[in-house]
Amino acid sequence: MATSSIHIGTSSAGALIHNERIFSPDYLISNNKNINEYKSYTNLHISELENLAKIDYQKHSINNRKLPKTATLIKEAVINLEAHHNLNDLEKVKDTLEKEYGYKITDISIHRDEGYIFTENKNYIMGRNQYKNLDETPHIAELDKDNKFYEWNLNNNKWVKGEEIKDYKIEKNYHAHVVMLNYDFSKHRTIRNNLKDLSKMPTLVAKNLGMA
Repeated sequence: MATSSIHIGTSSAGALIHNERIFSPDYLISNNKNINEYKSYTNLHISELENLAKIDYQKHSINNRKLPKTATLIKEAVINLEAHHNLNDLEKVKDTLEKEYGYKITDISIHRDEGYIFTENKNYIMGRNQYKNLDETPHIAELDKDNKFYEWNLNNNKWVKGEEIKDYKIEKNYHAHVVMLNYDFSKHRTIRNNLKDLSKMPTLVAKNLGMA
């Protein structure tokens, strides 16, 4: 059994492009988008909700003051999963994040097309764009349109497609992206959770998912 973890960070409306696989990144281990799951919980796009939050804040603030530019209105939680988890399981997490912490969940995506491959002699990093240091070249692999993995190598700082990788195994990275609005329309401000409450979140999520 995998150990549960949840990490929350700042996000943007552009995160949905990645989460919905509108464009496929180069580090995927499957070309089949149907193995993923996605659900939206609002009729409005997150960018529209973000704009409504800014309007609401200014309307109810003293002297018609605008929301500070440093305020974070969109957050995203990344949650590791096991192979059997689905959107029904994530509904419990959604309820926890909304009821216990006040976030408004707008979108949830489950990704089953990420991970890495390895052979007896090599562990591969997936995707050329994920590798930033050109001074030390690790083993890079990418899945081609023919559903075969190929090794990529640097030659004079240019990527060259190599041989097909055979006799490999796949290590999958099951996880979910939970996009949420970090604004309380009833209090007309961004949500403020203290560290003590936030420290309980991993335990609550683990309980929701039946994980350690």
